[in-house]
Amino acid sequence: MTSPFRARRIRRDDEIVALLDGHEPRSTRALGEILDRGVRSRTCRAWIVDDGDRRPAAAVVLVRATFDRWVATVLLLDHGAADEVARLVDRSAAWSVVGAAPDIAPLVPLLRRRRFVDVRPWVVTEYPVTVTDASHDSSRIAVGADLDALVELYSEFELFGGMTSWQLRPVLRHLLSRHYIVVIERPGDPTRFAGAAAIRTRSRRYAVLDLLTVMPENRGAGLSWVLVAHAQTIANTLGLAGVAALGGTNPMNLDGHLDDDAFVAVRLAAPRRFRGQGRLRTLYGRVRPLSPRPPLWFREPGEPTVHTAD
Repeated sequence: MTSPFRARRIRRDDEIVALLDGHEPRSTRALGEILDRGVRSRTCRAWIVDDGDRRPAAAVVLVRATFDRWVATVLLLDHGAADEVARLVDRSAAWSVVGAAPDIAPLVPLLRRRRFVDVRPWVVTEYPVTVTDASHDSSRIAVGADLDALVELYSEFELFGGMTSWQLRPVLRHLLSRHYIVVIERPGDPTRFAGAAAIRTRSRRYAVLDLLTVMPENRGAGLSWVLVAHAQTIANTLGLAGVAALGGTNPMNLDGHLDDDAFVAVRLAAPRRFRGQGRLRTLYGRVRPLSPRPPLWFREPGEPTVHTAD
């Protein structure tokens, strides 16, 4: 039997904004990217999957993070559309697909390019955000001149998926120009950072806190709490609530409620292969091997809260 679900490319922002706006905070990441870039830009594409009666069953937003790295964000309203959404993602330029558990879990067994799945707790706070009891006198908002220091800080950040410094630069430049990155300088060396966190995107109601990291040698001093407190203050200044996905090794217990729906990220195999790609990747690994920074504390799967900072 032929599936009634069909994907159609979106050419106007208002077509998809109205759909995503009604499903926040589940759809905040996708909505923020549309509001930030627009579907007619060279870095953002969007589709709506309709059923046989032209009712929206899913939305897919594809954003180019840097050069060849695209990320797909999915809102799945009808599980019957999962096959069509999975085919769309597999045929796309996406290197990963992310979203809330109800949106991504039905796609996982259907994605032919699936490599591995990362599931994280998803924290949602309402406006006004309760500011963590931590002074942020030692933190500040990064500016354009901090780009080199930020590239150095994030060059081996495991959640960036092994991006090179060359690939990281436009990602961080975009965040500096359109959003906020909060940083803490290393003691005695203002040209390098001990840690950072970013408000990566935002909608009209929510801000997404992401990319929280502290260098191993600076952990144990509560710097993560300082970064979060400053980001929370920014959210309140903007009149926004907040959402954040906690990494599996992040021991922080943020104020707010742990949403029933986890955040899921699926890493995909490279969307396009060219002759000699495997040899090129092997050569690059020998020239500059990547080694993710080891965390100092771990949270076992299923353990919801640990009260040790950083």
